Amino acid sequence: NSSRGFETLVIEGHTCSLGTAKYNRNLSRKRALRIKKMLVSEYGVDPRKIIPVGRGEAHPISTNKNETGREKNRRVEFKIYRK
Repeated sequence: NSSRGFETLVIEGHTCSLGTAKYNRNLSRKRALRIKKMLVSEYGVDPRKIIPVGRGEAHPISTNKNETGREKNRRVEFKIYRK
């Protein structure tokens, strides 16, 4: 079973600052949901253990002033909580 070894997986979607805050929250949630669907369908992970979250543009890891920085901010992060 692919779900062994962890209790909960939080998938956080992130965006750059282009677009409205509402649009970016929605887009980041869609990113997280897409990863959840892939983990469930392709790897058999228990969907009850996965929590998708959209963070929007609120937590950048790089600048939003140039394309290189914005590309880094468009990401998905995993937080794994073990038993």
